[in-house]
Amino acid sequence: MHSNPELHQASLPAEPKRHQKFLRFEIQERDRELMSSLSEKHRALLLADGSYKDKAEKLGIPLGTVRSRLHRARVSLELLRQNAEATTCDQPAS
Repeated sequence: MHSNPELHQASLPAEPKRHQKFLRFEIQERDRELMSSLSEKHRALLLADGSYKDKAEKLGIPLGTVRSRLHRARVSLELLRQNAEATTCDQPAS
């Protein structure tokens, strides 16, 4: 017997969905704040739309530079996330 995923999804309570939406928003907001710590060239690449080729053309830089800068930007952002989480976990609850 196959279950209907739409039926299962519809039967879930709305509150967890709202909570998940809020958590996604909170994470996105935190990432925006953390991105302000990145260099302008890394931030520009993370925020630019399109493929790697599109980004290279828009920014007037070689494709290889786009790839390496994006990699460095993602690694830096991940380190900032980890640092922010560690700092949050170290703070006493109020």
